[in-house]
Amino acid sequence: MYSQSYAWIYSQNGATTGVIATIHLIPRLDTVAGVTFGVNSLFDLRGNGTCYIGRVLYSLKSSEETKLVGTVYTGPEPIAAADGHVGDWQTEVEAQVVHEMNRRLTLVSETNFGWDTRDPENNDHTSRWFGTYGMAIAHLDPLLDLNFRAEWFDDIDGSRIGTRGQYGEVTGGINLMPESFLNFRPEVRWDGADNSVFGPTTVAHLNRHQWTYAFETLVKF
Repeated sequence: MYSQSYAWIYSQNGATTGVIATIHLIPRLDTVAGVTFGVNSLFDLRGNGTCYIGRVLYSLKSSEETKLVGTVYTGPEPIAAADGHVGDWQTEVEAQVVHEMNRRLTLVSETNFGWDTRDPENNDHTSRWFGTYGMAIAHLDPLLDLNFRAEWFDDIDGSRIGTRGQYGEVTGGINLMPESFLNFRPEVRWDGADNSVFGPTTVAHLNRHQWTYAFETLVKF
């Protein structure tokens, strides 16, 4: 989809420098392990030590294609934190299920839980966050997909987004592929929170919800 989930923006490692290896143990089971310099690093070490990632990918043996994915990120700074919220050691545990119902419908479910010890902006207590989302991809035609996502994210101590609270979003969009090198992806999204956090920082009063609309064109070569 064009927009990113809260889990991806605030609870994932988008880019890093490191060494990661994949071992194909059996045809249906892969393991991934690696050592990195931390979140968004380019040959520069984040925090006071290296970070680590471990992942298991298992495909169920059935008529439908189902994949189970479990991931652990851990280290001084494996995931980006809000300003001032970098503690001593971060850990995140993530579980994902990808299920191909049939050739027309793919379902994705992901849940993550993380914590950061001795967060200086949380009186040196452990900060926590939790999130879950579901996603459906309907292959209506070889040239057209319909995408839907619903999510809930709880920044319990404000260490991810910067303002503690619960956040949610519902997003729908299409992926139109008239040519193999061309994608059109219009999207509409609604966000809500239990605090007033949405809107320009220059205005006096923020809102508890917002609508966004986007249109993206991808040219592939």
